[in-house]
Amino acid sequence: MSYLLPQDTCNCYNAVPMSQCLEEIKIANLTDATNYLFEIWDKFDSVEVLTETSVDGICTLDLSLLTTNLLNCNAGEFTLKIYETSDLETPIELTFNSVSYNCFILTFINSNSTATYEYLR
Repeated sequence: MSYLLPQDTCNCYNAVPMSQCLEEIKIANLTDATNYLFEIWDKFDSVEVLTETSVDGICTLDLSLLTTNLLNCNAGEFTLKIYETSDLETPIELTFNSVSYNCFILTFINSNSTATYEYLR
């Protein structure tokens, strides 16, 4: 059974480039105490999946759980989709400047910074 949606069905928000050495990304504005599934798609349509439960409306993605060196400055763009585990058919939407987005474009730069990136707040 596949619950994954093709990348081209998205209205994506372009995030600022992040360090390829990040250890985690925090995503806010989520429903508190809710289970979420995070899909990270690469340019070859391969997908990695993380699951987290929000605490105070924030999920922390531990990037060390992904394939080693997946997120690097030479890998191109990645697409992040977020689902509530109660609905794996429809990515959740987050709103920026009155526009709703159901996915996020991530890029990584050659940087040694390991600071946590607070991605969506």
